[in-house]
Amino acid sequence: MTLFGMPIDLAGALFIFCLRLADVTLGTIRTVLVMRGVRFVAALVGFFEIIIWVVAISRVMGHLDSVFNVIAYAAGYSCGILMGIFVEERLALGITVVNIIVHEDEARLADELRKAGFGVTRMEAFGMRDEMHLLRVVLPRRKVNQLVRLCRKLSPKSFLTVEDVRGAYGGYLP
Repeated sequence: MTLFGMPIDLAGALFIFCLRLADVTLGTIRTVLVMRGVRFVAALVGFFEIIIWVVAISRVMGHLDSVFNVIAYAAGYSCGILMGIFVEERLALGITVVNIIVHEDEARLADELRKAGFGVTRMEAFGMRDEMHLLRVVLPRRKVNQLVRLCRKLSPKSFLTVEDVRGAYGGYLP
């Protein structure tokens, strides 16, 4: 089949798209694993990522007469970025620290967070206009949404920031 004189191989283009989707998704996951210090698994993921990439690029290079293969390659790359981000968010690897800034009732909030299984460190803090309190919670990234929901329920006016942690040693992690 042809379109404007160019051969169309929809199955081949779809295959290239799927290969590219897979290899870019794996590349995103590999990058996150490297950042988290999981080197061996990152290397293993990279091994499969490159095998898939070689197959995809060889299909494109072997059929340069089809613009659809090139478009499928590029579209697979773009969608692979989105898929990689989606998968990475679902995996929620690593540790984070949530800083909770409150003006009042910090002791009650800290106690409630502890009852919910979170380790909490309380500190006095000084803001732009007045004294406030800082609660710091170090936790697995997959539990951040649970903590944020609980803070919003117990202290709707609190200010929260979330930071990635490269490593945590000792202490309490829920």
